[in-house]
Amino acid sequence: MTRQSTKDFFKEYFSKEEPKKILFRPNIEEDLNRPHNVSLTEGQISIILYILEGYNDTSNDPDLPKELDNIFKELEGVVDTYYGNEGD
Repeated sequence: MTRQSTKDFFKEYFSKEEPKKILFRPNIEEDLNRPHNVSLTEGQISIILYILEGYNDTSNDPDLPKELDNIFKELEGVVDTYYGNEGD
């Protein structure tokens, strides 16, 4: 085995052609209101709600409070339903 100089190593390494990147073209129309079913633990839901609550207090986006309220209702509703606390 021959020892390759650092200069030769980098010359060979950087002369390799990069693989061609393929542009992603979705075949489904974008819909940000499309519902998805996800599995989250109660701890994960708690973290998400905690972070969103803090973000809501610091945002200047006038539409954000309504959007966050909808997220809160959905996530809190899942936990409430699990424990049988609907409507409390």
